[in-house]
Amino acid sequence: QVYLEISIQNPSSSPLTGVAFVDVLPASPGALSGVSVSSVGSGCPVCNITSTQVSLAGGVIPATSACVCRARLLAVQAG
Repeated sequence: QVYLEISIQNPSSSPLTGVAFVDVLPASPGALSGVSVSSVGSGCPVCNITSTQVSLAGGVIPATSACVCRARLLAVQAG
């Protein structure tokens, strides 16, 4: 089991809009599969997870805040 955290900080006094990212998981060897994802922080957008990537599209990060996307991943083959 592996945990991946992506933190986005907004030091501005205005909300940060249109926030997006895609983090592609390694294909092989020792390929990972997304199991669960959570977002941490007040008013933070929800991240998405599939078997191949962790992503966020069209997110809004509140003013002077930070949001963290936490993904729990599992290795699908030994190695």
